[in-house]
Amino acid sequence: MSIHSAVVDQVTAGSRQSATFDLTVAAQRETRYRIVETPAAFALDSPLTEALHSARGTTLIVVDDAVWATSRRKIQEYLDVVTVAHRVLVLPGGESNKTLEHVLRVVEEMDECVTPRRSSPIVAIGGGVVCDVVGFAASVYRRGVPYIRVPTTLLAQVDVSVAIKTGVNRGGYRNRLGAFWPAKLTVLDRHFLATQSVVEISHGLGEIFKLAVIKSPELFGQLEQLPAGWSPAWIATDELSAQFSRLAVAEMAEDLGTNLWEDDLARCVDFGHSFSPLIEMRNGQHHGHAVALDGLLSSCLAAERGLIDGETLERIVAVMRRCALPTSHPDYADVDLLWESFRETIAHRDGHQHLPLPTAIGRCTFIEDLSRDELPGAVRLMRRVTENRR
Repeated sequence: MSIHSAVVDQVTAGSRQSATFDLTVAAQRETRYRIVETPAAFALDSPLTEALHSARGTTLIVVDDAVWATSRRKIQEYLDVVTVAHRVLVLPGGESNKTLEHVLRVVEEMDECVTPRRSSPIVAIGGGVVCDVVGFAASVYRRGVPYIRVPTTLLAQVDVSVAIKTGVNRGGYRNRLGAFWPAKLTVLDRHFLATQSVVEISHGLGEIFKLAVIKSPELFGQLEQLPAGWSPAWIATDELSAQFSRLAVAEMAEDLGTNLWEDDLARCVDFGHSFSPLIEMRNGQHHGHAVALDGLLSSCLAAERGLIDGETLERIVAVMRRCALPTSHPDYADVDLLWESFRETIAHRDGHQHLPLPTAIGRCTFIEDLSRDELPGAVRLMRRVTENRR
């Protein structure tokens, strides 16, 4: 039956009963976006160049201030060659700058550029914060304009690069405002990683560690091969590092591909994101470090329930140390704070716990019956296993 005839039938039936109108619209739209690794993002034969050549009008380029400080001349010379016209906006990175105010700065710059709705994508060059801010601005400007990402941190390359989520922090909560809006293109260039500190690299390794524990024995095995004393330069150039970074991207894409809009809120990739979000926001922890600590606590909960054995738990701690990840923090011994944070997560998961716990390296289950009384035992086990006492 056509929509028109359904309306006519309803109106005709009004002589026999109260007129009603109940219409359900079902629509589908294919989502396709590209993630490509290149040896040089700012080369004339790079995928970024191809995308910028087809842009019309003035292209807005939003650059992380840390990247601008080290690569300004290179970026500017590149843009002068490959764009008809461009405008550069430099924004600060860091979680404290992931704000609606910075989204509005991007919107104002788009107005100055008279950004066309479809034919001139905005370009974000920087870490996860700048990519999220630009993505959110693109999602709301004219109800959606295309954008391109060039993530320059390990965390952004293995996590932000795959997801279609954008967002900003608000009211003391992480990603309280946001939208699902895929980047048209994401360009990965590993050479940026050599400019990061060991702490920043370990921050990214926290997200790779999360995926390894909960989803990929192969990825976990690669992390176990990390050499002692690795450096950012090694991470940027070594083939093993390239392998586990690419595998992490592929594993993330496989998991998200069937659930991009989070219709199903029970997600294994939320491992490490059950207790950490509120703690991270309140105390300024690095995201990857908070995820890893949350993952360790969750693994201790799994061990307390008999889902994994002591040897598996010790392997998890050993990999954390290889990744230069913290294995303890006072906030993860504060049961009241942990429970408060978990209750906020339950609200985010629509009233369900959906708590992912490992059952082996690379496998997980979801539980819905965690009680506050279980947390002290997991906290004690976390302390013992990180102090090498069983």
